[in-house]
Amino acid sequence: MLSGVEKLGLQPFRRTAAIVDVERPLRPGTPMVAAADDTYYFRREGEQVLISPSETVPSGPEDARPRPGDVEELVVRLNSITSLGIRSVAKAWTGLRTEAADGVPVVGFDAEAPGFYWLAGQGGYGFQTSSAIAELAAAEILGSGTVGTAPGISPASRTPRELAAARWSIRR
Repeated sequence: MLSGVEKLGLQPFRRTAAIVDVERPLRPGTPMVAAADDTYYFRREGEQVLISPSETVPSGPEDARPRPGDVEELVVRLNSITSLGIRSVAKAWTGLRTEAADGVPVVGFDAEAPGFYWLAGQGGYGFQTSSAIAELAAAEILGSGTVGTAPGISPASRTPRELAAARWSIRR
């Protein structure tokens, strides 16, 4: 390994999304809608709608692309339970999002590798959390104090038990 730091057991997962054309565009200010069972979400994207089947399928390294049926099945489902009237798929893509076993972002200095800073495992929340996590990382790396961590705690470590017990978490 180039960094000389042991792996933390991070796992990439597939997540597909699509921009669709609808008969009834959502009004500005319409909130994102997510299924209670985490099987889909959708939100306004201008005059179109962004949809996702919210799949969590473990993946190896790959050029991730939508799998046949992923988007089409969601279109059928959303058309049966909403009044969106999805007419067509403008574009679809699949990305890989990486998570630790407990789903909590890995952020902080490695307890056993001085100077190595982890900033990984943001899962599907990177867009929402990246600004705050970047501020935390900058504060810790530059030694200007910590943002949101308990004094004296090293936020990241290398064993799953230490990782869960000692690192900074946005869920605390």
